[in-house]
This record gives sequence, C-alpha cells and structure tokens, in this order.
Amino acid sequence: MDYCTNLKELLTNVPYRKVNGSLDREISGLTHDSRKCHNGYIFFAICGIHFNGHDFIDAAITNGTAVVVHSSPLSFFQDDITYIQTDSVYESISRISAAFYNNPSHSLKVIGVTGTDGKTSTCDFIYQLLTCTNKTAALLSSVWQDNGTGRTRNLRHMTTPDAIEIQKFLHEAVINGCEYAVVEASSHGLSDHFRRLEDVCFTISICTGITSDHMDFHKTQTSYIDAKMTLFRLLKGKNRLAIIPADAEWNDKVLDIVGHSKKIHTWMVVEPGCELTRHASLVLSISEINNTGMNIILYFRDTQYQIKVPFLFPVQVRNLAPALLTLFLVTDETSSLVMKCPENLESIPGRFNLLEPPGQARILIDFAHTAHAFSTIFSNAALIYPGKKFITVFGSAGCRDTSKRALMGRIASRHCDIIILTDEDPREEDSLIILQDIRAGIPKNYQGTIILQPDRRKALKTALQLARFDDIIFCLGKGHETSIEKNGKIYPWNEKKVILELISLKEVD
Repeated sequence: MDYCTNLKELLTNVPYRKVNGSLDREISGLTHDSRKCHNGYIFFAICGIHFNGHDFIDAAITNGTAVVVHSSPLSFFQDDITYIQTDSVYESISRISAAFYNNPSHSLKVIGVTGTDGKTSTCDFIYQLLTCTNKTAALLSSVWQDNGTGRTRNLRHMTTPDAIEIQKFLHEAVINGCEYAVVEASSHGLSDHFRRLEDVCFTISICTGITSDHMDFHKTQTSYIDAKMTLFRLLKGKNRLAIIPADAEWNDKVLDIVGHSKKIHTWMVVEPGCELTRHASLVLSISEINNTGMNIILYFRDTQYQIKVPFLFPVQVRNLAPALLTLFLVTDETSSLVMKCPENLESIPGRFNLLEPPGQARILIDFAHTAHAFSTIFSNAALIYPGKKFITVFGSAGCRDTSKRALMGRIASRHCDIIILTDEDPREEDSLIILQDIRAGIPKNYQGTIILQPDRRKALKTALQLARFDDIIFCLGKGHETSIEKNGKIYPWNEKKVILELISLKEVD
C-alpha cells in the first residue's frame, strides 16, 4: 500500500488558520523531532511538557524539512518552506498521519482496550486467543508489539505512542496481512489534548474498569472518565461493539455514546463463595483454585462450559473475561478449539510473575502502581495464601500523580506486616519526599514495620533478608519496565533479574 504524499491531499481534513508557502509539495515523512527530519518531511512543532517544538524549527529546516506545522505565530518565514498554522498541532498530527498512511484502520478490525488497571493483560489475552484460533492479529501494548512479523518487546516508556507511530504501525499490520489489530489505549492518548487515537476507527472498544489515576494530568475524576469514554466515541461502522464490566457505574455513559443497547456487551467474574446475582453477556464463575490454576464455569448465550486457566489470582480472570467475550463475538463460535485456548494462556512479563525459590519465601512481581491495583492484589493474595506474612516493596512515580501516594500506603498497611518504601521512578523529585508522602497514609497505630530505603536493589535485599520460609514478598510498581529514571538519568533495571541475582549471590544471608 503506497503512502499519500501530496501535501494538498494530506490537508483535506485538517483545519488550519493560514498557510505561508506552496501546498504543491510531495511529502516523504512525518516527525515532531527535529533530529529525525529529512528532505521532504513535515515537522510538527508541538508544545510539550519539557520542550517547545517552535524552538527547533530552524534545526528541522537545516535537517531537510519542507513543511512546518505550528500553533504559535512566527515572525519569519523562509521562502522555500511551507508553514501551516493551526490551533492544535496534535490534531494536525493525527489527521495528517492517518492520511499519509492511507487510513490503515479502515482496512483492519481494530480492538481498543482502555481502563485504569488490567488493559495490558487484556490486550495480550485477546492477541493470544486470536492467534490460538488461527486469526492474524497485530498487537500494540505497553509490553509487547507485533505488526504481523512476530511479537517483540515494546521498549517505549509510553502506553500509547504518538499518532505518527500508531498510524505507521497499523499501516505495517495491513501490509503484513493482519485481519485484527489490538491496541492499548491510555487516557493520555485518548485525551482531547494529545489526540493520539483520534483518527483510528475502532471496531470493538473495551474498558476493563475505571478507578483513579493520572490526576496530575486530568485534574478531576470527571475529566479522567471522559477521556476513557473517548474510546467508545471512536467506534465506527455498523458492526461496532462496546465491551464493559456489568457492574460499572458509568455504563449509562457508554449507552449514550454508542446509542444502542444491542451494541453493548457486558461481562462479570464470580469469585469462589460468591453467588451469581447479575446478568451479563459472559460470566466466569471460579469454582476452584489449586496449585496449577483455576477451574471455571463459563456462561455464554444460555450455555454453560467448563474451562481451565493457568492462573492463581482472580483478578487475572477479570482481565481474561473481556478477552474471551471479544473472541466469542468476533468468531461467533464456541468450538472445542476456542474453549481449549484458555488453558495455554501465558501471563505477560511483570504481571503476576510468581517466583518460588526452594526453601525460601514466595516472591510476586507485579506492575501494580495504583491504589485499586494494590487493594486487588493484596486481597487476592489473602484468598490464596490465608494467614501468611506479607512483605511489600514499592514506591511511587515522581513528577506524576501525587494524590495516590498516601492511599497506596494506607492500603498496604491493611494487608502487610512489613512495608519497605523505595524508588519507582523518582525522576527530578526528591526520593525521600515521595516515600514520606506514601508513609503519611500509613496510620500511626500501624503495628508492622516500616522501612524507607530509596535504593531499590537494597530494598529488595532487605525484603529477602527479613523474609522467612512461607512468607510472601510483593515487589510492586516496576513489573516489566527496563529502567529507573532518577535525577535526569536513565538507569537499566530488570526487577526479576535483580531478585534472582540477590538470591543466587546469597546476598540475603
């Protein structure tokens, strides 16, 4: 599939104020990074958090750019360059990127997944299930990516990349013969500010659930929920479907957006000992949890099925439920192959990764970094390991949402006997201030042990030293991530590797 390179055609659906220069140009590429400009490129001068792209227009021109898209007025225009002034450079990036790559989402069944927690796992389960049933699927998530040539680790430190990368990825998926594309959608990417997904046409939109996160950016819970709802506004076509939890308080908002109840499908999970009290399109009732996984009764279209999954935590079943519902709706069948696929599912790196060193405490590595995720993982673990001593190691991101810090500390104090506070990604913020913010949420009458150790390796070492056989150590917040950002520097990090090194080197003795 060829690119659309004519500038005038690329601007067909782009609102702009004025143009200085010729629109009779052929475009060879798109970027908002002046260092990546080449001859014939469009340079988008975005106003970011740390940099203003308008300061790099001259550098972009030096590197070969032919067109500059900007929002602030300019005092000088070079004769051989085209300047396009717009109210929103981000909107222009989305519109132009989609046009440049010939609107690839129109040639795919795009499945979008948003939510506060669980969206990465749900994306991966959908991808695995589609692949298991011989469907050709692309995947773009926080952990994995596959444009149709094979799954590889996603090394971006961003859930949803910019519109240029997204449209390019979908274009590659079309070229490589994919029928489906599974895309993880963050609230930032869906926001009116960044608009990274604005020109992606979704066939299925899924929300795993909404609690609270990123209040530093969204400011209010109403704004946060509205950003999530944008994924349903992006549904297109007569076959569009919305998949949501049966118990979500915001379900009426989805109905208002989608416009027809038959386009909305719901799911629910019933944990052991709980009664099935609510109707949903798909219900997963956990009948047994054992050392090898779970036995589940699946209810779909008035039929009951028995399935097995290799998971220990009920929250993993919550991530699986919308994935299974998606599979049933797009394949419109429940064959023996489809029903057997869940048995072979794999957890993604950094999510519910359980290490069980011989003769030592169990160690659970997870990406949990919100208050709701903390509450879920600790309560799930209490169900699986009743009466065990819990030790937890975690921190909170610097220069990000501070409102969740104290709440995370409070939740940890309800479940854990030892709390070790440490770095997550302090960035330019003082590590000890972050840890004190978390500690402020721990009640003064807390009977357990609190340790502040910013050095994450030392914190993990301390946890291993304090743990006894049969204890549970929770290592939370880093999960799959490959670095720690501190004081403007990026340090390599691999949570699992560090823990295994500490154990093998007997540093915990």
